[in-house]
Amino acid sequence: MHHDIKDLESTQEGRIFIVGNGPSLARTPMEMLAGESTMAMNNIHLLFDRTDWRPTYYLHASENINYIRRILDHHSPTITSAITFERIPGLTSVGLNNFVLGNPISLYESLNRYTLNDLQTSDNATILEFWSDDVSKRVFVNHSMLAACQIASYIGYDEIYLIGVDLYPEYTVPYLLFNTSHDPANFSGNIGNYLFQAMHKKILFKSIINALSMKMYQLLIHCGVSRSRLNYKPAHFVENYRDDKKLKGNNYYMHNHNIQHLRSHIIIKRATAEKNIKVYNATLGGRLEIYPRVDFVDLF
Repeated sequence: MHHDIKDLESTQEGRIFIVGNGPSLARTPMEMLAGESTMAMNNIHLLFDRTDWRPTYYLHASENINYIRRILDHHSPTITSAITFERIPGLTSVGLNNFVLGNPISLYESLNRYTLNDLQTSDNATILEFWSDDVSKRVFVNHSMLAACQIASYIGYDEIYLIGVDLYPEYTVPYLLFNTSHDPANFSGNIGNYLFQAMHKKILFKSIINALSMKMYQLLIHCGVSRSRLNYKPAHFVENYRDDKKLKGNNYYMHNHNIQHLRSHIIIKRATAEKNIKVYNATLGGRLEIYPRVDFVDLF
C-alpha cells in the first residue's frame, strides 16, 4: 500500500536507533533492538540471514526502483514500512506500506565548497539551509544517514542513537607495489594517458607494475578469493555489500568518502541541536567522534 510520508508526521516520540551499514554491525547484538524503533537502509537485507531483527522503517535512497522492489518483495512481510523517494510499483505484499518522500536535493556538489571547519564554524542559518523540517516536500541528501535523521525528526523522535556508523577504515592498498607511482584504480583517463603521464614523470616502469598487480588482484577476486585474504578491509558488514569485483578500497577513496560523511554528520549534529534532538553514537568502535559516545549494551 502506498502512502504519503505525511502519514508518519509527528506520530512517534522518544528514541530511535538508526542503523548504518559499517563493519561493526557484524558484531553488534541486533536482537537487543527487539521492541525498539529502528531505521535501517539500503543493503541492510544482507544482514537478515544472521539475525531475527528487522527494522521498523526501511529507507532506500537508490533510484533503482526494480532493485528496491526485488528487495521488498523478497523480504516482506518482515519489512513492513519502506521509505523511498519514489513510489515503488508492483509490490506483491499487501502488508507492506510504502511511504514516499518529497523531492531529494543532492548536496554533494554544494557541500564540496565547504571544509569541515567551515561547517563547524558557520552560523546556524547556513547549517539549516541543508536540513528539511518537512520531508514530504524535500529531503537533503549527501549520504543516506543525513536523510534518515531528517526523516526521524519529522516522525517525531527526539533521541537518535547511531549504530554501525564506523566511517571507512584506514587501508593499505594491496596491489600498489610502488607508492611513488600512479595508482591505476584512481587514475582518471584511458590507458594511453596513463602510460603517457607515467613516462613524462619518469615512473613508467613502476606504474606498469602497479597496473599489472591490480589486474592480478581483480582476477583473484573474480575467481572467488576472499578479499580479507588480500588485505582488504571491508567498509561494510559484508564483503559483497555492493556485489562487485572491483578493488574499491584505498586511502584516497576512503578518505574522500569519510570527508563527505563527516560533512553530513556535522550538519546532523548542529541541526538536531537546534531542534532539541539528542544524537548519540552507540557504534561498537569505528572512527566517528562527532557525537557523544554511549555503550550500546548499557542502553538496555
